[in-house]
Amino acid sequence: MSLNMSTHPQSVFSEKIRPLRVLIAEDNALVRTSLTAHLTTIPRFEVVDFAESGEEIITRAHEHKPDVILMDITMPLMDGIKATQKIRHDFPNVNIVMLTCHTAMDKVFKAFNCGANAYCLKDIDIEILCEVMEFPLQDDIWVDPAISLMMRNTNKQGNHYVSFKDDLY
Repeated sequence: MSLNMSTHPQSVFSEKIRPLRVLIAEDNALVRTSLTAHLTTIPRFEVVDFAESGEEIITRAHEHKPDVILMDITMPLMDGIKATQKIRHDFPNVNIVMLTCHTAMDKVFKAFNCGANAYCLKDIDIEILCEVMEFPLQDDIWVDPAISLMMRNTNKQGNHYVSFKDDLY
C-alpha cells in the first residue's frame, strides 16, 4: 500500500524545501540505531535526536521542535501514549507516528485519542514508513494495514471497541 503524495493538495513536497526534522522515541538500541542509520541516508529527513523514554522525548521535542516524531509505546518512565498526549498539547502541528509492535485495539484507540497521527507496526516497509512520515495528517489518521484488517475482521464478528472519544488517558 502506498500513499500518492504527488496528488495530495497539501503535499509536503510542495510546502517544504528543508528536510523534515525527525525525533525518534525508542528504548531499544538496535531499533533506534537502525532507524537512524536508514533515515540519515535519505536527504528529505534529518534525524535531530532520539530519546529512550517518554519523559525524555518531551524534553527533546521542546529542544528541537521537530516536524515528525517516531514514537514507540513501551518505554521506561512514561509510555509513548502518555508522551504523545503531552507533546500534542504543546505542539499541535507535529506529525506523531506511533511505531510499535502492539496490535491490541485498546493501544490503537488510546494512541489516537491522545493525538497520534499514524499507527504503524514495526514490521512496516521502510519506504511506506517514510511516506507516512511525510504525509500531512492534521485532519486524518493513517492506520497500518494489518491493524485495519484486524479492525475489519473484528467488526464482522460483532465485537465493538471503545470509540475515539471514550477511555481517554
